[in-house]
Amino acid sequence: MKICMWLAGPDITLGKRALSVLRRLYGEAEVVGVTGKKPYAVDLRKEGYGGGFMDMAEAESKNPDAILMTGNPYWPFGYSARDVRTPKGDRPSCKVLLDRIVCMPGFTVEKYEQLKASRLSILSMNGFGWILHCQLDIPILTPCTNMFFEYYEQWLDFLESPREYMGEPLQFLRMQYNKAGKLIFPRYKLKNVEIGMDHYADFDLAEQEWYERIGLVNWENIFAVMYTDRRDILERFDKLPYKKKACFVSFETDLESGYYLDLGKTGLPLWDAVNRLGYGWKDMWYYDFFDMLLEGKKTPLR
Repeated sequence: MKICMWLAGPDITLGKRALSVLRRLYGEAEVVGVTGKKPYAVDLRKEGYGGGFMDMAEAESKNPDAILMTGNPYWPFGYSARDVRTPKGDRPSCKVLLDRIVCMPGFTVEKYEQLKASRLSILSMNGFGWILHCQLDIPILTPCTNMFFEYYEQWLDFLESPREYMGEPLQFLRMQYNKAGKLIFPRYKLKNVEIGMDHYADFDLAEQEWYERIGLVNWENIFAVMYTDRRDILERFDKLPYKKKACFVSFETDLESGYYLDLGKTGLPLWDAVNRLGYGWKDMWYYDFFDMLLEGKKTPLR
């Protein structure tokens, strides 16, 4: 496999790790060029990657099988394959891989290409769904993003009849202060269900994006997800007729949809542990996300 590295920043620590993964999977990953929007102070010769920085046209002339995007190991949402463009603004002719995705357990190029093509819609109780979209660099095809459902029972009501609830108009309830984000956000009601749009200071934008994304849902490929510390909630969730679903829980369980997290090892409250699980905080990968999202299969990693 011939690789062209695209620098989105000066730190290629995760990129080198991604190259090791590709070499383990495919036998060889030769770096044939290094490019990006601008050159960074990276000693490429010292790293064993040949010559210096080249423009995108020269990099494409090397006929790489893939472009590996790298440069920032600390924040998982800092760059997207959409940022990789030729000087004319076109998308590259080969596939683009992000270092953070290549380093996820269970990754193969084939699985990731399948996931991108699947048009997955994630129905998520909280920010975990949005984090997955960003981590995996896949389109947001759901209204359930940048928001939260506060009550377990109400989220289950929603999941039992999502089309019906999405067909109802949002009813504005009140504004609420988000201490973490330091903004005042709107709360709404759909029938009996309360929704907090805690990433929106502008309630007009919150409503606009909610209605726009309803029309993007792919009802043929849904992944439903939530978390709970209650066994009765998990049991009700497990009965939902979704082929692909996961409920992260703080207790061990034999139910197929129950995904156990050992909170004693994370030192975090359940909701926070679930969110950080979405981008492998401190290499906290408990399950194979590719199996989970492609097949609805629970594959523990520890």
